[in-house]
Parts: sequence; C-alpha cells; structure tokens
Amino acid sequence: PLPALDLADVIASAARPDPSTAVALGSTLLGPLHAQRRRMSATMCELAALITSDLNLVWDWATPSVVAGETSEPSPPAVRRGPLGFLLYSLDEAVLRRVATALGTLYPEARVSTSSDKVGSPRLRDLAARAEVVVLATQCAAHSATGFIVDHKRPDAMLVYPDGAGSASMLRAIELALELR
Repeated sequence: PLPALDLADVIASAARPDPSTAVALGSTLLGPLHAQRRRMSATMCELAALITSDLNLVWDWATPSVVAGETSEPSPPAVRRGPLGFLLYSLDEAVLRRVATALGTLYPEARVSTSSDKVGSPRLRDLAARAEVVVLATQCAAHSATGFIVDHKRPDAMLVYPDGAGSASMLRAIELALELR
C-alpha cells in the first residue's frame, strides 16, 4: 500500500487544473486499498482518510470490528499514547503537513515540529534538541541540514530514516520504529 498511498498523496497535494482527473486517479489508486482497509494499520488508514478528504471523496476508512465473523459498528479511530516530541524533516512541505496532521490525530498529546530548512539554524538546533523521535526523509533533504540535526539531537532520541520521500513512507517508518521501541 505504501507506493499507492505515496502517489495518491502527491496527487492530492499538487495543483490540480482538472480536479476530475486527480479524483479519478486517486480513486483508482485508493479503491483497492479501501476494499482491504481492515488489513491496513490505523496509521495508514488515517493517512488514506486525509488523502481522500483532500480529493473530496467521502470514504470511510474506519475498519469494522469483527466478532465471530460478524461485523458491527465501525471502531473509533485509534488514539495511542506515544512519544511527546517529534521532529519531521523533509524538503517537501506538503509531506510534512500531511504527516504532522496524521500524527496529531494518532498521538493527540504529542508535540509535532516540522522543518524544511536547507541549513542549520538556532531554530533547527532547538527543534532537534527537544525531539524524542527525529524523522529524516533523506531522499528529499539537504545534506547539511540532516547532518546538523543528527549532530544536535538528544542523545536518547530515536532516529528514523524512511525508505521513501512520501507521507506513507514517513508514517510507516515511524510506526515501525515505535513498535520496536
């Protein structure tokens, strides 16, 4: 689901001279995932809900509760306790906004900071020093800024490197890192 979610995310957040084409492509990409949403994590369902909302598609991404083979009312979105401070770094500001929004829903008590700075700065030093989880999308980054963040992060901070540059890649990397914690 990650490549489809990443591509749908790019489509949803890009300029759309013809919205119907974006909606059609988004529906094509996300339709199969929606049909199999019970197999997706709450994190990926939250991202998919944000994307479909941006495309003005009214799709419910809540997974149905299954008891003895019967479905009941959809379960409410999962709200989990997690780290109190995230720093998300990427040069793609649309990805940062989407991931920050999803994390805000999944971890309402968390402080989520974002940066797309190309070089180190006092602000970036402070963000790195306060974060418990530092996420560096190195496929869409400036080398001097990522090195600066690594040099100034807390010694006990978790450092996460997504394998892609999109929102789904970033969220999945965070999800995996927190599961291993």
